[in-house]
Amino acid sequence: MPGGESGERATAVRGLTVSVRWVAETDEAASQMLDAFQSVQAQVRRRENLGGDEMYEIGATAGVIAVRVGRVIAVVEAGSPTGAAARLAKSVAVRLEERDRALRAAEAKRLAEEREKEAGRRVSDPPRAP
Repeated sequence: MPGGESGERATAVRGLTVSVRWVAETDEAASQMLDAFQSVQAQVRRRENLGGDEMYEIGATAGVIAVRVGRVIAVVEAGSPTGAAARLAKSVAVRLEERDRALRAAEAKRLAEEREKEAGRRVSDPPRAP
């Protein structure tokens, strides 16, 4: 089956798992959870070039990557080919970032509408007699 633009054959990813491991109350709590998780692993390399707020390659091979975006920590595991976990982790980070932006925008809109309603009530309510 044809792969990319250069006509290369696509390579199937074997042993693929993507899981959301934790959703924390806050971004900071998620960062602390990821820090605790990576600190107990035998071999850890921080990845700066794949997106997300924080990302770590776990283990001796490049097959397991933990990524944090906002309050969410996901783990990508891919057996082969080499580099598959990194490509998939980057894709997961992009999707989580899109979701995080949408959730934050919806929350900001909700808060703005709430403030607008509250301001409208204050202006239209007549003063109360003692």
